[in-house]
Amino acid sequence: MKKITIITLLLAAAFGIVAQNKCGLETKLFRMHVAKEKGVQAIENNSFVKKFNPEKIDGKMYVGVVAKVSESFEREALEVYGIKIGSRVGKIVTFRVPVDKIDVLEHNAAILQYNVARPVRPLLNNSLFDTRVDSVRQGIDLPQGYTGRDVLIGITDWGFDYTHPNFYDSTRSQYRIYKVWDQFKLSGPAPAAFGYGTELTSQQLLLDAQCDTPGVYYYSTHGSHVAGIAGGSGCRTKYKGIAPDANFMFVSFKLNEAGALDAFAWLKDNAREAGKRLVVNMSWGMYAFGAADGTSLMSQAINSYADSGVVFVSSAGNNGDVNFHIRKVFDSITDTLRTIAQFDGAGVGEGISVWGNVGGHFKLGMAFSQGDSVFVSTPFYENNQNVFYTDTLMVIGSDTVHYNVAMEASNVFSGRPYAFVNVDKCPYKLHLFVTARQGDTVHLWNVYNKEDHAGNTGVAFVSDGRPGYLSGNRMYGLSEPTVADKCITVAAHHADYIRARDTQYFCGNIASFSSFGPTLTNANKPEISAPGYAVVSSISSYSSGTYTATASTLFRGRSYTFSALSGTSMSSPTVTGVVALMLEANPYLTVDQIRNIIINTARNDEMTGALGDSCSTRWGYGKIDAMSAVKKALETESLPSASSTEGKVALYPNPAKSEVFVDCPVSNSAQLSVYGMDGRLIFRREMAGSRIDVSQLAAGLYIVRVSSKDFSGTAKLVIAR
Repeated sequence: MKKITIITLLLAAAFGIVAQNKCGLETKLFRMHVAKEKGVQAIENNSFVKKFNPEKIDGKMYVGVVAKVSESFEREALEVYGIKIGSRVGKIVTFRVPVDKIDVLEHNAAILQYNVARPVRPLLNNSLFDTRVDSVRQGIDLPQGYTGRDVLIGITDWGFDYTHPNFYDSTRSQYRIYKVWDQFKLSGPAPAAFGYGTELTSQQLLLDAQCDTPGVYYYSTHGSHVAGIAGGSGCRTKYKGIAPDANFMFVSFKLNEAGALDAFAWLKDNAREAGKRLVVNMSWGMYAFGAADGTSLMSQAINSYADSGVVFVSSAGNNGDVNFHIRKVFDSITDTLRTIAQFDGAGVGEGISVWGNVGGHFKLGMAFSQGDSVFVSTPFYENNQNVFYTDTLMVIGSDTVHYNVAMEASNVFSGRPYAFVNVDKCPYKLHLFVTARQGDTVHLWNVYNKEDHAGNTGVAFVSDGRPGYLSGNRMYGLSEPTVADKCITVAAHHADYIRARDTQYFCGNIASFSSFGPTLTNANKPEISAPGYAVVSSISSYSSGTYTATASTLFRGRSYTFSALSGTSMSSPTVTGVVALMLEANPYLTVDQIRNIIINTARNDEMTGALGDSCSTRWGYGKIDAMSAVKKALETESLPSASSTEGKVALYPNPAKSEVFVDCPVSNSAQLSVYGMDGRLIFRREMAGSRIDVSQLAAGLYIVRVSSKDFSGTAKLVIAR
């Protein structure tokens, strides 16, 4: 009994150190071992501490830490303790912390959660194993290896380094950036069709420019990292992207819906001019773009582009670990939704979106409290008119709280009643009350507002222990643009295979931050999951951020680095790269065919469970399987290749301007079809002689197919003006 008592007291003492419970079990134990040792040497020799591979920097022992921070996080508050700030994506930040300063994180209010980094090295080449891309490159059980050759990858993002050797080929001799449009750069020349920004169309212009204009995100690196995952050459390191022979187009677009739509149009026009298939990656999202039900103008535009052959791949979002959503079905007209919307630690306040069902109706009110006392309540605002808006101040003692409410009875795109509430940050609790008609359904989301009102970070709804109050959940976490019907939405998981020194670890679970589906209309999204945790890729050498280098390389006298970042921003370009492999294998696949192949070849395992034909709100249909997808792409019937040996078709003149003559065994009683290189049928007609009018075709590359009962053949046609 005495021995048991002693052990209990020791455990109590140890866990008294970690009472706030901000870290995982391993980190609690790590802190306990550090606390009991006396002196630096003893800490270094502790076997448990050694398991975490601490490193010595300037005579001090440092350990890696991964943390989730609030928006009130200030790096200076940690740097004074010798803590080194590493990479950041969303709320996830990496540190290198002196071993004897680990408790600083426990007592910093801006650190929400943290863990001592476990002894693994999650690398981009782990993603290749996880996705089976390594087998595709080697051509195992395939006619050849596939690397994305002759496919254009369009990256809409910010933070591009045009000089990075990751955007050359593997020999560092062939430059693979085709064109760039920097919508922030004022010097011009602008793309002729748009009249703003600067278009860079040659290697020398791009190398002279070096990187994109700071814009909204200053000198960032997000675009360079994303592009490197999709198609980086690896710069003679192991961190090769998915489709390393694809070519790139980059757009640094203004942070608004119009800029994004302009970017899509510019990418499509240039891909058509080049005669190549295009896949567009969108590792970004905006919760203010629409009802998240696929009805917005952006969703409609994406669906339209997809019908013309442009493939869109988008990240699912990083709100899977926050209860920022509430769904309520009202039992009666006296039923009331009650909740408290938490404030984030930074920004200008909170933005509450409220959407009802089509034809529905609701009322919304607020109250502010401190402790258990409710100080003041607002009126109930009702969406019984086309547009309602109020902008006012609430006086609470000597304080004032600014808020505004905008409401409409029926959104023009979705037909849903809608309200948006902005409340400035204040020291009070924000209560929300919603009433609706019997049978109506209402959804609420809580997203914090940045100063530029571009926030997409969720903040929790809580009950605060009050009777009748609801807490939030993590469902319906998708936003624009990923909710578009024909956009491929990608969740994030940990790579299956991770190597740490001589030990092999198998993980493969979903990333905690990966957002949940479905869409507001309960459409099946996300479609697929891909590795998105601690993925290593290229860092812009012009970035103003600080990143822990996993590898580096010298090129033309300049140092370039690779570093690990996490997020669905990293899983999306993985699938973008796989699509490029599929399009090299079969350039004539439609977007619907590509999406269906990815769904039908998704890999299920013990982590996903046996999904079969069902779609998980977290995993989609399972994990991306490049090998199976490329095989299926090769087997899928689509527009035949112009190199087909079926029958000989000759076209002259070629290039042509307004007319072309067709030389083949038949010229009458045959059908002639002209396709774009994106697989879209341009026109089809019965042949009556060998002369064909092509004056209506825009400049570019096309496929001409002649077919009859006894003959079939294809040829490429170039239209030059």
